[in-house]
Amino acid sequence: MGKYFVALMACAVLIGCSLEEQSVEASQHLQQRLSQFSQIVATSNELMQSAQSLPSAPQTIEQVTLTLADLHRRIAAIDPLLVLPDDSEQRWQRIYFPGANRQYLLPSPDYPFAGIIADRTIALVADSLIDEHQVVMASDQALGIDALMIVASSITPNDTLLERKHRYLAEATEQLHRDLAYINGRWQQLTIEGASQSLLEQWQAAYNSAAAARSLPSSTLQSMLINK
Repeated sequence: MGKYFVALMACAVLIGCSLEEQSVEASQHLQQRLSQFSQIVATSNELMQSAQSLPSAPQTIEQVTLTLADLHRRIAAIDPLLVLPDDSEQRWQRIYFPGANRQYLLPSPDYPFAGIIADRTIALVADSLIDEHQVVMASDQALGIDALMIVASSITPNDTLLERKHRYLAEATEQLHRDLAYINGRWQQLTIEGASQSLLEQWQAAYNSAAAARSLPSSTLQSMLINK
């Protein structure tokens, strides 16, 4: 009987140690990812400042395009665990949702006055772009990193829509930075001030659940986590 008791106690200690190790690993993982997210926010701020200088410095479009490509790569690789189903999720839909419809943004030969950029009845300000974002379909993206890349890469030397494209880039990059900064601020609030222990516990649980599924494609993992 005594041997069984000792064995059970040993198992309990091992389980406790294992859970504690998981907690430490999850905490380290979170801090590392939050540091990377803060770097993304800083880059988005640089992007916003470059985009806002476009009308007076058209050559800046090259810098904007390069920064967008770098930011796109890092946003696309963001840990899905950082996007939790709280008040940040809607903002994330405005930041990154692959598959933006080019024709929703820009005119085509068949429809020269179609698209948000060419439609002069649409004011290119943040509130209007938020209203137009994914208004019917998920691919109808007025905001976000994919939409920004589509518009920036479409600029030509004699572009008849140059003024509106510059205006769009200034407004959309500012909104991108605002949304990224908001999510970053939420996480800083949660981790530093401990404003919502339940959300941190949710992240911990999601981290533990995902630990065995890290070999899955990121899209599958993202789907699993968002649907929790």
